[in-house]
Amino acid sequence: MKLTADSPTTSHVIYNPPSSAPSPLITPTIFLPKDDPRRELFAAPPKPADAAADLPPPVRPPYEKTYHLTDVDMEEIRRLRKADPIKNNRVALAKRFNCSVLFIGIVCQATEGRVEQMKAREEAVKARWGNKRITAREDRKMRRAGWGGADGL
Repeated sequence: MKLTADSPTTSHVIYNPPSSAPSPLITPTIFLPKDDPRRELFAAPPKPADAAADLPPPVRPPYEKTYHLTDVDMEEIRRLRKADPIKNNRVALAKRFNCSVLFIGIVCQATEGRVEQMKAREEAVKARWGNKRITAREDRKMRRAGWGGADGL
């Protein structure tokens, strides 16, 4: 390093941070003057953040899970579902027994006739698809297979 006439004669520290927007977190306190107000930011303990205050409001009110259905209720669900699967679908039974649609699906599956009926309806919808939608669905299926699990990885 070459010394010039305007170079300092004593030892010193050169602090040359990269050019960016100024932030009190960038400048170390050792380089701040004693009366700099930014020192208070480091001296004060961080305020505990209220996690609930940082979140948006819930979509629906929170609820406690209930385990109120008995074996008799589950048999009634199975009987109703088997008797008329169209009228007593999963949504209707979930409302009637005050439980989730997923729980109804665990308690009883649809009859084979209902499954065939739903597949026929799905095939009728797919028959109206054009080449663009068919290609997009196949591409999506291939992408999902690459996510892991489906392709054995």
